[in-house]
Amino acid sequence: MLTELRNAPDLLRCLTEARRRLGDGHSQLLASYSLPWAHCDHLEMFAANQRHEQPVTLWSVPQQELSLLGLGCAHEFRVGVGAPWSAVQDQWQHLLETAVIDGGHRPILCGGFAFDPLRSHQSRWQDFPAAALTLSRFCLSRRGNETRLIMNILVSAASDCAALVDGVIADWARIVSRRPPALRVAETPGMLEHDIAADTWRCKVAAAVATIRAGTMDKVVLARTRTVPLTVSVEDVLFNLSQTHPDAYVFAFARNDACFLGASPERLIEFRDGYLSTWALAGSAQRSAVAAEDTRFGSGLLRSVKDRHEHALVVNELRSVLARHCRQLDIPLEPSLRKLPHVQHLMTPIGGQANDGLRLLALLEQLHPSPAVGGFPRADAIGYIRAQEELDRGWYAGPVGWIDSRGEGEFAVALRSALLRGGCATLFAGCGIVEGSSPDNEYRETEVKMRTMAAALNNQTSASRLFEEHGYSDALFR
Repeated sequence: MLTELRNAPDLLRCLTEARRRLGDGHSQLLASYSLPWAHCDHLEMFAANQRHEQPVTLWSVPQQELSLLGLGCAHEFRVGVGAPWSAVQDQWQHLLETAVIDGGHRPILCGGFAFDPLRSHQSRWQDFPAAALTLSRFCLSRRGNETRLIMNILVSAASDCAALVDGVIADWARIVSRRPPALRVAETPGMLEHDIAADTWRCKVAAAVATIRAGTMDKVVLARTRTVPLTVSVEDVLFNLSQTHPDAYVFAFARNDACFLGASPERLIEFRDGYLSTWALAGSAQRSAVAAEDTRFGSGLLRSVKDRHEHALVVNELRSVLARHCRQLDIPLEPSLRKLPHVQHLMTPIGGQANDGLRLLALLEQLHPSPAVGGFPRADAIGYIRAQEELDRGWYAGPVGWIDSRGEGEFAVALRSALLRGGCATLFAGCGIVEGSSPDNEYRETEVKMRTMAAALNNQTSASRLFEEHGYSDALFR
């Protein structure tokens, strides 16, 4: 395939055309070129290059055979604290107005937003801006059996286009030749911030329930962390998440020596072909390996007054926001169950045909944080979280996803996630607190939710994957 890239005269023509168009006050133009590429292991390539081609981004829905792998940075869009997220879309469209796009693809930005950009950052999140959407220098886009390699290059009047082509080919050759490094377990993992003790967190839940009973708010979501030594590779973690949560949004963002990754069950918004779609996901119960008991847990969740109230708050808020942007909404009268390996949730899908001129990032900012991760009313709940939670969530529970050159895209809520840094993995989980909440039950719920990442962090698979590729049985590793 490298031979095909070296023999692709269209890449040089694309760059040359971008340089020719320079003028009208533009110092740089985007040249975006793509060609078909052979299937390759995105998880392995992420792990092999995460410290070489910064930032590295991964977005995948394994069950849908959809995957985006971004390597390096052609340009990154950020917004300052207090600035509207729609400013990123304005800047993105401005860059696209003069772009030369060759290959029939759509250039894509991928990245995320902090849960609360107004909160001061702790050191564990120092490499994650309040908002960052990256146009990767190289992007592998896979949909079903088709993979395309997209190369994004900013061209200036001084650019030597032939030299740019040589540089792109050489850099890509290095990327595909790398292999994931051997895991080096830190002898003394750096605990960058302490985890709140279990009893202290239970007291916070009790205090929140008392505040809700006093009528200050209807719901608040409180989160906590658990930090453990990192003993498996990033490739192993991503593979485990993809295998055990094939219908989830598997994501990973490597920035400097930190990597934020997870397998989120919750769509915040999808905009495609003029249609908007979201999920109300709130109210939780554990799973069981015994079918009858698992059914009992699910039936109990559907009947739970406390969980149905918590769920209704999310449905009503999403309906209120989306009604302003859709001609008509489709909302089932009753929630269903979304069953995940370790937990099951009440879920109500909500969708509708979007009004003309919809701007995805402006809508995203209106939706976030939903009552599922913040609370209700929003301003009261967020104020309470800032004052009482004692946790910098960073990108945890914030929107992560992608937007393309047509303004279409998809964002999930960054749940069931962990931040890997300094030889440690910090796991995050939260619970919706309402009037009927029990501190002990809410703590147990966070433990159940952390099982997604805990299981992925405790199962080494790279060796067995390697042997399977060479025809050996996985039984050797049992």
